Amino acid sequence: MLGRKRTLGFTVAALTGVVLFFVVEKFLGNPFDPMDAGRKPVSGQLVGMTSDEFMSRFGGPSHTWKGHYGNRPLNRSEANSTAFTMTCVRRNGTLYLSFEEVNDRWVCFSPGWMPEG
Repeated sequence: MLGRKRTLGFTVAALTGVVLFFVVEKFLGNPFDPMDAGRKPVSGQLVGMTSDEFMSRFGGPSHTWKGHYGNRPLNRSEANSTAFTMTCVRRNGTLYLSFEEVNDRWVCFSPGWMPEG
């Protein structure tokens, strides 16, 4: 009888842990992904961050290419001809980051979040 109670207690505890993990992941984001701190990243917080700071904090990008993503803002059309873009693909969307060279460092000037679905 004691063995059956232990098994039942262990099963209930395990199921509670699994349910709790999925509830936290659903409402607070993936606890194992530093970029997914919430349901939607606040892209504006990344303006001014250097590419080295970004990669040391969040890891390497999913993709990188020369140029700015999407339609460039008119005031930056000529100034950022040397810009490059990094993307970070996550389960709930993609973060696009464009960087320009400022004082020999690559600084983010245009982050954007594209949610999935």
